[in-house]
Amino acid sequence: MLISIKVQMEAYFTDKANEWVIADQTRLKQVLINLVTNAIKYNKPNGLVKFYVELDEAKVKFHIEDEGIGIPSEHHGSIFNPFYRLNMENNFFVEGTGIGLSVAKEMTELMNGKITLTSELNEGSHFVVTLPRAELNSEPIDYAPNNAKRKIAFNTIKVLYVEDNIANLKLMQRIVENMDGVTLVQTQFGERAVALALNESPDIILLDLNLPDIDGFEVLKRIKKEKELSEIPIIAVTAHAMPEDQAKIKLAGFDSFIPKPIEIERLISELERLTRK
Repeated sequence: MLISIKVQMEAYFTDKANEWVIADQTRLKQVLINLVTNAIKYNKPNGLVKFYVELDEAKVKFHIEDEGIGIPSEHHGSIFNPFYRLNMENNFFVEGTGIGLSVAKEMTELMNGKITLTSELNEGSHFVVTLPRAELNSEPIDYAPNNAKRKIAFNTIKVLYVEDNIANLKLMQRIVENMDGVTLVQTQFGERAVALALNESPDIILLDLNLPDIDGFEVLKRIKKEKELSEIPIIAVTAHAMPEDQAKIKLAGFDSFIPKPIEIERLISELERLTRK
């Protein structure tokens, strides 16, 4: 059941010009939209949502505040974990919509930033996304800190992930670190993916459709032509998830598809379903 509520929105921006932050534009936008959407969705009727930016010498802080149901302090350590659910009588804070808080945190850490939370039950929530400021000639960040997370158990499987974006490759490494029993093999190129499939005999393949040499559809075709590889399930990974895109993916012979940005819950569900023996 969908419930419509009216909220107020206030946004404040610095009047300083030419301020830069070290970040991936698309991922930063996804993170902020997710947090603002949650602030609106879980607010009280006529509640206030504030979005503002704070600058200091080394950092840029994006603040998102709401007057909603809040999150009890004892849950703050778990709120960013994959599949976390906080259910309260008559109120539901559900992680998993949009890109999800877990993935938002992963994305922010890939940009060498962090997300913090201040909240109490019935007192609203205050999320802060902190990222490093940059000069115009700064280089992108292409690594992620290694933080321990709750482990997810699998039977022993080998996953081949084909993706040309380095940030996505590193994010997948972070995700798989929390999956016991999963071995990850990665490449940025379609030609190499076919060779790896022959040499590594993966149990499942995650295949980006837009690659720098040959596209994902051609990779699929070549792999399926190999008798020893023809039964390996292949999942299309794409940012294009309109009905016509899904129809094209299905017609090509993919076993499934996962839209970008990848939601951990969707990924694990498909891995379990397609590798079940």
